[in-house]
Amino acid sequence: MIYLIAVVPAILLYLISQYFNHIFNLWLVQPYVYLLGFLIELVILSIAMFFKVKNYLFKSGTAVSVVNNIENEPVTTGNASKKEILSKREIEIITAFAKGFTYQDISDAMFISPHTVRTHIKNIYQKLDINSKAEAVKIAIEQGWL
Repeated sequence: MIYLIAVVPAILLYLISQYFNHIFNLWLVQPYVYLLGFLIELVILSIAMFFKVKNYLFKSGTAVSVVNNIENEPVTTGNASKKEILSKREIEIITAFAKGFTYQDISDAMFISPHTVRTHIKNIYQKLDINSKAEAVKIAIEQGWL
C-alpha cells in the first residue's frame, strides 16, 4: 500500500513531462522531472520504513523494555534454607512472563531461542523449588523484583 502511494508522484511527474512537453516546452527539464519523481518516491518510502521500524521496536509494553529495566545485581530468593541465586537473565524472563509475554516474544526481545527461554524457566523452577510460572511470578512480586 505504501509503495503504491509512493509511486503516484513519480507517475504524475512522468505523465506531465510526456504529455505536456509540447505545451510547456520542457524537453530540457524532462530528465530532471524523472529524477524529482524518483527522489519523492524515495523520501516517501524512507519515511514509511522509519515509522514501520519505530512501531516494531517501540511498541508500548514490549519485552524489549522489560530487558532494559532490570537491575544488574543478582537476587536471592529470601528463603533461609535455600540461598540459590537467580541470574540477571532469569529475573528478566520472570519479569517478562509477569507482564504477559509469550516464549516467542521474550526470545525475540532478548535475541535468544524459545528453547533457551524454556531452559531458563526450568532452571528457575529448580532454584526456587516451584512447579509453575504463576508461582515464580508470585515469588518475584513478594521479593520486589517486579
